[in-house]
Amino acid sequence: MQPRSLIPLLVALLAFAARAQVPRYVTFPLNVAVASPTDLAHTLFPSGKRFRIVGAQAALFYGEGHLLYGFDVAGFQSRWREDARGAVVCGIKSLVNGDLTGAQAAGVINETNGSAFGAQAAGFVNWTDGAFGGIQAATIFNRTGGALYGFQTTGALGVVGGDAYGFQLAPLYTRIGDDLVGLQIGAGLNIISSDLLGFQTPGLFTYIGGDLTGGQLAVGGAAIGADALGLQLAGLFAHCGGSFSGIQAAALFNNVNGDLVGAQAGVFNRAVFVPFGVQVGVLNSAARHNGLPIGVVSVVKNAPRYFETSVTDSRFVDFAYRSGNRFFYNYVALGARADTYLRWSVSYGLGLRFRYRELEVDLGARSRHVIEDRLFSTDLNFLHAVALDIGYPIARHTRILLSPTFNLWQSRLHDGGELSVIDGTLETEGDVWLRSWFGFSVGLRY
Repeated sequence: MQPRSLIPLLVALLAFAARAQVPRYVTFPLNVAVASPTDLAHTLFPSGKRFRIVGAQAALFYGEGHLLYGFDVAGFQSRWREDARGAVVCGIKSLVNGDLTGAQAAGVINETNGSAFGAQAAGFVNWTDGAFGGIQAATIFNRTGGALYGFQTTGALGVVGGDAYGFQLAPLYTRIGDDLVGLQIGAGLNIISSDLLGFQTPGLFTYIGGDLTGGQLAVGGAAIGADALGLQLAGLFAHCGGSFSGIQAAALFNNVNGDLVGAQAGVFNRAVFVPFGVQVGVLNSAARHNGLPIGVVSVVKNAPRYFETSVTDSRFVDFAYRSGNRFFYNYVALGARADTYLRWSVSYGLGLRFRYRELEVDLGARSRHVIEDRLFSTDLNFLHAVALDIGYPIARHTRILLSPTFNLWQSRLHDGGELSVIDGTLETEGDVWLRSWFGFSVGLRY
């Protein structure tokens, strides 16, 4: 081998040895400054070295370094170009370009461009681009770009870009970009983009994009994009895009686009199919219903619904509407009686339905509020009845209706002696008259 051929090999060996002897970082146990880069580390090594603080750094105005193991305090701003492990405290802004493990506190804003595990506390804003594990607290805005493992709380807005396992609290706006296992609380708009295992409560509007297993509460509206197992309560409306098992209740409107197993309660209730459960409201609707629809009107597809005209032994002429499913009915009626003065009534009832060959048999109870000599009254003046309604077809869409009844008159106005052609038994309880008798009604169903 020629000597000249050894020169490149020697140069490569010297370069490798030089790199091996030069450390990646220059390590300092203590670094102090009025403002970087006029600190101790930059003064000793002005040629652009990467500084690692294993201990403490303090700056009156601005502190900067590459890697921290320990404690850093700055009067206005602190910046770590790589990771920080320990505690970073500054008056205005704290910035970590890598990952944070420990605590970060600032009077205005904390920013971590990687992941953070520990605690972040800021006077206004916490911003983490990656995952966060621990406690994140700010007066205005918290943001975690990745997953959250722990607690996020703020005075206004809270955002998690990925999954969340823990607790999120913000009065105005909370949002989780994927699943939540835990609790989300906000008074304004609460959003979970995917599934929830836990509770979401009690914002003006709450939304879950996927499945719910747990509970959802809202002052105004609550919506679930897919299936639900648990509880959904809302002040105005509640919606479930899939099937629902549990209790859904809202003051105005409840809707389930799939099966309902459980209960719905509101002014208007709708479900596609109720294999087992109950709907309680003014208006109930279902394509199929095998449970109990309890309301003023219950519309079930392919279930019998009738108008009725009848005359009772108490000489009321009633115009009624009967609805429900194949097993259960709701009854509502307006009635009037020919007297020397105005006497009219409104009735409501419910009961069970049976069918025997051509006979339609309904067994139920109803209550009639009798209003006398005025258009509206809240007086105790009721005629209650247990009725066995028997319908027999006399035409394709017409049935004759015969109904034996047991009647109970309950009133503070009079004893009801002149009501029926059939006399009854009179009793009193304090200032309340109670009269009972067996009666009847006849009419047509169409």
